[in-house]
Amino acid sequence: MLQRSMASPISIYCNSHKPDEPITGTAPIVQVLSHADRAFEIDLNMCASGLRDLTCTYLAMPMPFLKQLRLSIFNKRTDDAPCLLPRGCLEEANNLSRLDLFYVGLPPESILSTTLTELRLHQPPEKLTTSQMVALLEPLEALRDLHIICSLQLDAPNSAAPRDQRRLSPRTSLNRLQLSAPARERNDFMNRFPITSKTQTTLVCCTEMLEDLRFGQLLQPVYGARGLLRRLDISYSHGIAILAYVHASPEMMPLEMCFGLFALPDEDAGILPDETLRDLCNMIPLDSIETLVVSTPDRWELTQIMARLLASHLSGVRTLRVKQDSMKHILRVMHPEADEHGPAFPSLRSLTMDDKSRNPDKELLQVVVDCLVARKASGKTVDVEELDINGWRVPPERLQELESLKD
Repeated sequence: MLQRSMASPISIYCNSHKPDEPITGTAPIVQVLSHADRAFEIDLNMCASGLRDLTCTYLAMPMPFLKQLRLSIFNKRTDDAPCLLPRGCLEEANNLSRLDLFYVGLPPESILSTTLTELRLHQPPEKLTTSQMVALLEPLEALRDLHIICSLQLDAPNSAAPRDQRRLSPRTSLNRLQLSAPARERNDFMNRFPITSKTQTTLVCCTEMLEDLRFGQLLQPVYGARGLLRRLDISYSHGIAILAYVHASPEMMPLEMCFGLFALPDEDAGILPDETLRDLCNMIPLDSIETLVVSTPDRWELTQIMARLLASHLSGVRTLRVKQDSMKHILRVMHPEADEHGPAFPSLRSLTMDDKSRNPDKELLQVVVDCLVARKASGKTVDVEELDINGWRVPPERLQELESLKD
């Protein structure tokens, strides 16, 4: 096949789950990689030793046609020797548009092609300092998709030399950023790699200290414009996930995420992820949110504290969807007698108890109706026009006679 293809560009792919074993010169992947200088795409997923041997031997040659390179170590072990790209291996890859490295590192002072539009760095054997990462990314102004996962470390203190505090210009072409790093590394990088509001930003953190849960200070300059956000999706279990969108409903147009926050608690730290929601409410204007979706897996429920927090900051909610186990907490803040501030979500028109895997609790249904009757009688809220209980939509005429629903 290679002989018949003559000098035509080729695609090289190998996905091997075999344990560590020497790769001989007669192996098919060796025969193919000897022509890496003709490849426009290389995708290798294999054990650490095999990938290390192949990259050092065959990816050191010039690869002028290469557009996509993906290297991944299968079944990474802690005792594996580090696997790095050969020094200078991409210097002549002037057409490279995508680079994905999973457990594979870049050599020091690497220079990547300015044609790169997608870069994914996942858990390299040697993390880059913030200054190294900023220097690496500075020329990549065409970058549209950037993933930095467990790849950052703080600059080492050096009293003899001033610390490089270079701050790049805003990345106007960047559409997506995914960053997973502890708080200090995350904050340092985001302060020196500014983004714009067009960048869909996902921040992930495993909680070790309270500061890890506070994303608002970083997001406020970018997404803090009043009236920007229309929908908030909150998922709460062992950790918390918060997704914010610029559109209220997928029926209007496809949802465009502004940002996603994922806080995964360290069991030994004993820090609750509720702080992420509290910090977000305090730092980002949420009064323009029209759709609120709160999802919790079985045996988990939204806390009363979180329900009150949402109620006090999301006054403009018109559509609310919540699981059955969390509904009781939502109903408490929705009731006109909840507190001196009056009923939560006064503009609510659509309420959904979204738990189709379970039969509705009859006592809970009674509480729902009592709450809606009290809201209507208070004159402080608009009428709920849509009520959906686990897939059963209450006919509109029945909502006009709420007392009849008690039967």
